[in-house]
Amino acid sequence: MKTAQDVMRPANRVIQIDQPITEAHARFKNWNCDHLIVVDGDRFKGVLHRSLAFSAQEGQTEPAETVGDLKSLLLRICPLDANISDLRHIFERFAVSLILIVDDERQVCGYVTPEDVHMVHPVGGRAHLPTASVMGTSLPRDNREPYTMNPHLEL
Repeated sequence: MKTAQDVMRPANRVIQIDQPITEAHARFKNWNCDHLIVVDGDRFKGVLHRSLAFSAQEGQTEPAETVGDLKSLLLRICPLDANISDLRHIFERFAVSLILIVDDERQVCGYVTPEDVHMVHPVGGRAHLPTASVMGTSLPRDNREPYTMNPHLEL
């Protein structure tokens, strides 16, 4: 059976907590991604979601100056060997947009999105992707470069 390690995305699309929101906007556009891992040095501090960063820019939420003003800690953590069924259950039960994958030393190794789980463990036995309006948009597995920074971040 496939595990989190088999389907995870590298946790390399990162941004420092003190960076301005304008830098986050540039990274979202350049990398065409939905999540940035927020760090302070090499320590994990949270996740910044594309929709939140751009809604702040458009005045739909309180103005934010730095990434740290908008980062979220509302997420779940699983080990590398978590099975796909467990990941699906977490997404369904807790309505999170990603799960951080950590090793035995609690180093962040990557993350998994609902789309990643759905690709290998589809509902009803057929692999199909939900629409972008339901799941958000992501790059196909083959087009996720370039990444930056160390893939192992401390929690």
